[in-house]
Amino acid sequence: MNPSTYHHVFFNPPFFNPTTARLPPDPIRAQARFELTGTIADFIHRAAWLLVPTGFIHLVFLPARREELLYTLHDKGFDTVQVQPVLRLGGREAFLDRVTARKRK
Repeated sequence: MNPSTYHHVFFNPPFFNPTTARLPPDPIRAQARFELTGTIADFIHRAAWLLVPTGFIHLVFLPARREELLYTLHDKGFDTVQVQPVLRLGGREAFLDRVTARKRK
């Protein structure tokens, strides 16, 4: 992959910090759900590397970690465009946020 190539990067990063919850016994499930191979900052940094200036990042993440995510996006050169809670059936509390942010020039 080449840097500054894409106008949009979509991803679903691992949601959980391994120090705050018990890891599943299945190593594949653990890697998919927990930041074992990189932190949210690492994933955002790589997405920024792939994007052209003013490109967009799209991801889903936990509302409980929204503040950390928004801080990291800003720190890595993004302006938040939209945070939309993804509601559960019956209008119950959102389990995920759908986040779109634009890379600064």
